[in-house]
Amino acid sequence: MQRLRAAVIGGGIGGLAAAIALRENGLSAVVFEKAQELREIGAGVVVRANGMRALASIGARSAVGEVALPVRCRPPQMWHGDSLSPDADPHGNGTLESPVVYPAHRGELQRVLKEQLPSEAVRLGHTLERVAEDEDGVEVFFANGEHERFDLVIGADGIHSVVQGCIGEPVLPEGQGIMAYRGLVPAERLVGKAETARLCQWLGQDRYFITYPVCRGRLLNVVASVPNTLPEGSWSAPGDIADFAREYEDWHPEVRRVIDAMDHTFRWGIYDRPPLSRWTSGRVALIGDAAHAMLPYLGQGVNTAMEDAVTLGVLLAGADTGELAGRLRMYEDVSRDRIHRIQQSSRRMGRIYRDARLGADDRRERMAAELQGGSWLAGHDAERTARSALAQLVRAGRSLENSR
Repeated sequence: MQRLRAAVIGGGIGGLAAAIALRENGLSAVVFEKAQELREIGAGVVVRANGMRALASIGARSAVGEVALPVRCRPPQMWHGDSLSPDADPHGNGTLESPVVYPAHRGELQRVLKEQLPSEAVRLGHTLERVAEDEDGVEVFFANGEHERFDLVIGADGIHSVVQGCIGEPVLPEGQGIMAYRGLVPAERLVGKAETARLCQWLGQDRYFITYPVCRGRLLNVVASVPNTLPEGSWSAPGDIADFAREYEDWHPEVRRVIDAMDHTFRWGIYDRPPLSRWTSGRVALIGDAAHAMLPYLGQGVNTAMEDAVTLGVLLAGADTGELAGRLRMYEDVSRDRIHRIQQSSRRMGRIYRDARLGADDRRERMAAELQGGSWLAGHDAERTARSALAQLVRAGRSLENSR
């Protein structure tokens, strides 16, 4: 049987993971990325246990482990320093004491995943213009004049997905009235002044502040959400350290020392999107933010994108062209309920983190109620879930044949 050919639109973490997963399961996959080069830009991401499990299932766990080192989480603190009990684990790792996460610099993680693919499997400088699907395949057209035909297309092109508009009516991102100051600080500047070896977070007063080490502990990644001051319609803009510091002038001294150690910061709008009516259409499927953009307060955006990649790889293994539509619908059916729960929970958790009316006890109780133990988040095994669904399909097919 001829190998199915897939075009993956978007060379971010989800798109690269999807190409790896598809190739691991016997398909041919090519990534098309609009950037002219994949540079190590951006800031930090946190890979959770479910993300690491997904990476292990596609053979990338060891390589990623070189840039995403295990880090323990300090129990969350209120803005003035009072610690919340670890009984409310906001990371969903299924453990109540000092959970372990795997932070990485986004650029380093992207580079490591790209290195798992042959050089010819990643094509840069390809901005997608449109997708044309018919019963025999899918044609992709790019702004550089190139076009090519594939058996299926995976849209991993983010919250502004072009592919999403080819599946249904475009669904616009929604702002939440908040933005994030982001930046990186050399860890050596903070020795004796702030925690640099663990993931730390402070909650309260309409604001949220989180730090964690990246680049083998050389840098501290800083993310701080505040009320949005970006110009209307703007997604990002340079930030001013003095403005940043004023947002947190009454907070714990450790928070202020981290901000004082920063040279540069950038402001990013924080958006998600209402659930889409569908993620797939015939030979086209969406993954990651293209399918289910979510707020960052459960730290699951990049992790669910990698889960999507694994799920698709498993469900498409051994499929022929006549089975594609059904297998892609199965991907959506397997994932949708869980993903919607994460999207909704991420919104609620963000409100808990930033609600100025809540004291430590109220936050602890609401966080614990929201997470309900946490194992449903980081305990998820995308590969096992997909294989179980595929096995059920095979059994159903055999039962139908036996009944004839």
